[in-house]
Amino acid sequence: RRQQELQQQQTEQIRQQRQQERLRERERQQRNAQRRLREQQERQLVEQLQQQGQMPPAPHGLEGSWVFRKDFRGQKSFGFFKCNCRRTWTSAHASKKHRQGCQGCEQYTRPLLMWENNNSNHGRARTATEDDKPHDMERCEACALGECTI
Repeated sequence: RRQQELQQQQTEQIRQQRQQERLRERERQQRNAQRRLREQQERQLVEQLQQQGQMPPAPHGLEGSWVFRKDFRGQKSFGFFKCNCRRTWTSAHASKKHRQGCQGCEQYTRPLLMWENNNSNHGRARTATEDDKPHDMERCEACALGECTI
């Protein structure tokens, strides 16, 4: 009788483990589907910006290209932001990891695109135009988290 009870407990444990594994797999699939949808929406948005002639210009004096944030190989660079309220802006202090607040609606968003320099740009001196705007600490998530390098 005791052995039968132990077998039933083991069978129940195995059933619960399999159920948890199925649940984790479903959650993983949902996350992947959401990620793919987000990436598709980002690509469509960039196509719209290109068609409408609204892609941001290259940062002054830099050779390189705008890339999706997820494809950006660094941590910090120029960034192009597009908020849900349709407002867009560029920032010389965009971070792959941190968000910035929209001046129109105060919603925080990560950069849609980040500027990836060609190798010839590394180590160049910063220009006055990059530093002449004050840092918007109120809308800088990195500042709020104590991680801002500005």
